[in-house]
Amino acid sequence: MRIVHIDSPPSVDELIERFGSRDLPFVLDSSLSNDGLGQWSFFGANPFLVFSGKDGDYVERSTSNAERRWLTAIA
Repeated sequence: MRIVHIDSPPSVDELIERFGSRDLPFVLDSSLSNDGLGQWSFFGANPFLVFSGKDGDYVERSTSNAERRWLTAIA
């Protein structure tokens, strides 16, 4: 991964327009600032791996449509 500082970043609206029409668009945003480390936002689409789950039942999907399911122990 390469991190590049952008002097004049595009607006959030422009980023949503760029990524919103792609498959599985996502935003990871950290609004809390912890020694300057919580100020990052990541926009993307077409992830190579997706995790989803609820109540201890989780599914992992890859871009090749392979799927793996597992349950976590509930104490």
